[in-house]
Amino acid sequence: MDRTPGHVSEDFLTCALCHDEYTDPRELPCLHAFCKSCISDHMTKATKGQRAPKSFDCPVCKRYVDAPDPHQPPTAWSDMLPASHLLTSLMDSVRLRNDVSKCDPCFRRKDKVIAAKWCKECAEALCEQCVSFHRSLKYSQNHTLMDFEELRQQPIKNTLPRPPCPDHENTTLGFFCEDHQKVCCSSCVTVDHRKCSHVTTSVDAAAKYRTEVDVLTEKLRHQNGWSARILENRQHSTKLLDDAESQLKSQIVSIRSQFDELLRTQEKRMLEELKMLKSKEKQRHEKEIAKCEEMICTTGNALNILKNSTQHGTDSDILMSVNSVKKEARNCEKNLSEISRHLTDILLIFTPDRQLQQVLGTLKDIGKISFTHSHVHVQPPYNLNVQNMTIESEPESERYTPESPTVHEKEKTKRLMIDETPRSSRMSQVSRSNSRRSRQSPVRQSPIINSSRHSSNLNSSRHSSNINSSRQNSSTKFLDDTPRSKTSKHSDIFHATIDAIEDEGRPRTNSRLLSPMTPIGRSSDRKDRENCILTGATYLMDGRIILVDQMLRKLKLFDQNYHWVGEKVLPARPYDVANVTENEIAVTFPREKRIQVFAVRQTDFLPTFTINTGAKCWGLAYNATFKRFAVCCYTQPPCIKIFSRSDGREIKSLARDRTGVELFFFPDYVAMDTAGRNLFVSDKYKKSVIGLTMDGEKRWECSYHGLKNPRGICVVGPRVYVAGCRSHSVVLLSTEGEIVGEVIVEGISFPNKICLSPHADRLLVTQFQGTLIDIERNTVKIFRLD
Repeated sequence: MDRTPGHVSEDFLTCALCHDEYTDPRELPCLHAFCKSCISDHMTKATKGQRAPKSFDCPVCKRYVDAPDPHQPPTAWSDMLPASHLLTSLMDSVRLRNDVSKCDPCFRRKDKVIAAKWCKECAEALCEQCVSFHRSLKYSQNHTLMDFEELRQQPIKNTLPRPPCPDHENTTLGFFCEDHQKVCCSSCVTVDHRKCSHVTTSVDAAAKYRTEVDVLTEKLRHQNGWSARILENRQHSTKLLDDAESQLKSQIVSIRSQFDELLRTQEKRMLEELKMLKSKEKQRHEKEIAKCEEMICTTGNALNILKNSTQHGTDSDILMSVNSVKKEARNCEKNLSEISRHLTDILLIFTPDRQLQQVLGTLKDIGKISFTHSHVHVQPPYNLNVQNMTIESEPESERYTPESPTVHEKEKTKRLMIDETPRSSRMSQVSRSNSRRSRQSPVRQSPIINSSRHSSNLNSSRHSSNINSSRQNSSTKFLDDTPRSKTSKHSDIFHATIDAIEDEGRPRTNSRLLSPMTPIGRSSDRKDRENCILTGATYLMDGRIILVDQMLRKLKLFDQNYHWVGEKVLPARPYDVANVTENEIAVTFPREKRIQVFAVRQTDFLPTFTINTGAKCWGLAYNATFKRFAVCCYTQPPCIKIFSRSDGREIKSLARDRTGVELFFFPDYVAMDTAGRNLFVSDKYKKSVIGLTMDGEKRWECSYHGLKNPRGICVVGPRVYVAGCRSHSVVLLSTEGEIVGEVIVEGISFPNKICLSPHADRLLVTQFQGTLIDIERNTVKIFRLD
């Protein structure tokens, strides 16, 4: 805003209904103001057809407002609404500075005479004749008269009259009773507040409240941002709902095409059901979006009132505005917390009938559409007053099954901040609740997991390490009231110091699961413009780490001490990476349908050759013994393609088993054992892990309640590690498909890609999901396997 003395924002003085300057502005309890005639017309229209109207909605924020007097007709309500002295005074003051003023006393006599002076005490413009008369009166002879040029140089707040007292004529509000938190006049003090012990002048009281104004202003800004983030989340969730519907339509139509006319009736019924389900959920999202827009509108308007009353209003205006805005801020906080607590994302699922091919003659349904609501926690930007509200720590996830393939969620990126916290306890409530549940699982208590009794390979250590993969400045500061990371008293994770990393003589506990290592390395101080989506990661033979940043189209190189060394900006978005030789890697590019091989140098990457896959390619694995690539391809039908490294030719495509049944719905990540005989695939749509031979023979398929939405997968010897994105864990399987148990149940949120170090003593985990908090999405975590 312009800081010249006579400038007030034009929007602040414009009615939202007629888009013109206010005429007799009236205020609603939500702090929005309108012309008296405009709000009267709106109330009449809003209550039309109602037998006994008792309320109406605000034209801006849509909040319902109780009628000033339900016994009166809506046409009379506008007369009962409080007039806005601040707006009226500001408009008069702006007109004085911008227009040629007429003498007020002469105007009341219906004479039009140009004014020459302005009386500060009377707040009137006077012509030369009236000035002379004004100075001759004993009452006004000492009044301050100033030229209009001088007036234009004065701040607006210095020329505004004090608000009149609504209870006593010819008096202004110049006192403040702290006992009743009310602005009053001298008569009010004498009559109504004579027994109050804390009555001061409005000047002194306003000076005391200015500090609170700054705090309240900052709080409202945070609430405005909080509302915007919830709104963005709801819009993103609505988009995911549309994408989910599109995916489900595609699968339903694909199944229908295989059975032709027999399934047409079923297809129509399922699509109608899907449409109704989407419509119902979309209406719920639209209500949440409307509520967020209401909060944004309210907090923005309150900010404007505070800003303009502080900058331009009188002391009394400030006091009245602060009290009104404080009440509104408490309402906003309560409403935002209520909205945030009940946010859920919908996951639509379509599951084809497994016996479909065997029961074609008696087919009743081609599948079922179901969905789940997963809690979404949009972190407030400041500590909430726990005395005013209660947030449940473990909300239950709703599940409905009217009838499901799982939906591939396109996760949305946001700008994130980097925190020094090695492990954030500020992860989403879903992550915390799932972690608790996984620790209570019977598998968690399996003798195989208890490394102190059975396995020396799974002994946990108390060391942890994070890599800041976005290379943003690690000294990002948070507001004093920002929630900080705290270690739970129930946590199995202990954060050691940096010296403990190399202290092999330190005694280690044998009774815990894997623990993350302390941060021992940060990336370069150079800043990326956006934040990371880390979809791929691998170790080189010398211990260096390569990360695939899909969002920024980069390959990032870190040394053995987790320091950023270099990077390469790619021409397209990559997805996964696999180590080929000692200094050679391969990267998949889904949209370009190719695998690009790079030579890794000291600080950068050099492309060497390309393999065309002929289909969108995702997860990638490489076997050095047979020099073959295995890549996940999303075609019709989805498959795993095997390519030769030497000449880039396609050796085979694994899509169906011996009976002709499709093996995959959407193969995401793939791993190959050292012998090159078996493949292990995570399927994004089936939500399962599939083991098969290189000949395409399906050995086993594993679905486990503690492994939700399996993503990254890696194998070493007889062990298969799988990242559970929605279960916030890493699960250990055997190569025979047996569930060994969960090896990581704390310290990670939405794990995505995992990989093992060359000596298989460390496990690297990347994290990503659209609702993941700032530090977690930009952090790579490394766990030690002893």
